[in-house]
Amino acid sequence: MNHSMIVKKSLKYLNRGFAVLMVVVVSLNIEQIFHNKRIQSFEHILNLDSDLNNKIRRCQSCQMEGLWALNRLN
Repeated sequence: MNHSMIVKKSLKYLNRGFAVLMVVVVSLNIEQIFHNKRIQSFEHILNLDSDLNNKIRRCQSCQMEGLWALNRLN
């Protein structure tokens, strides 16, 4: 096998590996974009509905009070 054949085969495998890597990177970026959009949509809903936002805060504070009460019992 001569030198140019080795180089050609190496480049072929390198190109395939690079193509697979690019597909993985692009798919991860697409997933991250959709994840960010879902988070932005949820935050937008919370900003629009202040009553819902207040209920969520109240629920979180009740959970904290419950944890403090349990800690005091121990």
